[in-house]
Amino acid sequence: MNASAILDNMLVHDYQQRIGLLSRYCETLMRVFSSSDRYTCFHHCGLAFVALLALLGGMSPANVSAEDSAWVDLLEGGSLAAWKGYKKPDAPASWSIADDGSVAFNPDGTGDGQGGDLVTREAFDNFEFEFEWKISPGGNSGVMYRVSEDQQATYHTGPEYQVLDNEAHADADPRHQAGSLYGLYAAVEPTVKPAGEWNSSLILVDGDRVEHWLNGKRIVEAAIGSEDWNQRVADSKFVAWPQFGKNSTGRLVLQDHGNPVWYRNLRVRRLAESSSKSTAANEDAKRVLLVTQSAGFVHSTVKRKPHELSLAGRIMTELGLRSGAFRVDCTQDVENDFKPELVSNYDAVAFYTTGDLPIAPETLDWFLKTYLAEEGHGFLGLHSAADTYHNYEPFWDMLGGTFVEHPWTWDTDVTISIQDGDHPASRPWGATGDRFPF
Repeated sequence: MNASAILDNMLVHDYQQRIGLLSRYCETLMRVFSSSDRYTCFHHCGLAFVALLALLGGMSPANVSAEDSAWVDLLEGGSLAAWKGYKKPDAPASWSIADDGSVAFNPDGTGDGQGGDLVTREAFDNFEFEFEWKISPGGNSGVMYRVSEDQQATYHTGPEYQVLDNEAHADADPRHQAGSLYGLYAAVEPTVKPAGEWNSSLILVDGDRVEHWLNGKRIVEAAIGSEDWNQRVADSKFVAWPQFGKNSTGRLVLQDHGNPVWYRNLRVRRLAESSSKSTAANEDAKRVLLVTQSAGFVHSTVKRKPHELSLAGRIMTELGLRSGAFRVDCTQDVENDFKPELVSNYDAVAFYTTGDLPIAPETLDWFLKTYLAEEGHGFLGLHSAADTYHNYEPFWDMLGGTFVEHPWTWDTDVTISIQDGDHPASRPWGATGDRFPF
């Protein structure tokens, strides 16, 4: 929609409006934890949820708060004055300013054969870092962030934005391809240009939240310190370095990986106080289990590849990060993950589901009659949750009603069966059997 979003018949053009509307949704979501109703269900119709996707999916990576600092040119005056070597007072001789104004790495140096990683003299906590890069054929490099000089190597503390010639380099691991968060998160789509051509990149670090952008596309999203992050680190080589990813501030790094590489238009700006409150460090953050498994029609927003989050999962995760009030675990395996001993660890459960899920009848009965009857527990029904368990009336009772037929197009009349006209979720719809155009 040309970088615009439509919500409640209002055209939303800019990032500030999007953030404000996103916050409105987040505040509504938070009522699940404060409502006095024993069962609290937010049933978003398709249009409202699609609007939320548009708000997130179309957002610029920039945090354009008036309190954010101005952009700083890290190659100002065509010099490396803002840079030095890792644990060294000056820039290594292998890094120099080329004739075109870019900073170039030559593995042979300029005479003394000394290489090493190039690091900023200043440290940054929450920031946006824009840069362009091109790599030599078969080459490898990277940009690291939040790096401290108290460990043996830069990668012992700093996550890395991978710089690589995907076509010619021997390493085909998706988590090692250009733009990926090296070793942990693969780029979601291949937007890199061939070796020898300039690529445009951006790294956003805001509290726990990390985004990697490549040639205009957001290709990596991650939450430092989340369960997903911690598990990926535990399964990687980084588990050997306890300080990896733990710094809340640190230096930017251009990596010497032994191959010629060029960087230009390096500029950074500090962000205002993080809007991404640390849910990993917040002991009061609520825990939400998001179920996106479907036994019927599978919506595109919950489809995912193995070891990746769906779009709905990423949105819920980001809502948690931005509010700082909850954190999300996602599952599409209810047979193993939806058990009383596991579900009991969560404050709320969200269904973005269809059909009769393979949850044991006794577990479903426990969930509806015991878990949700306990104070402090909540349920969220997202979009298609009302298309789940059509033949199980206790589920209808919890939702307040169900669809009799599915709205396949926007102008379809839908019969909604209202179980309880006083239920907070179904009260606006009126009596049973009313038809509503979608």
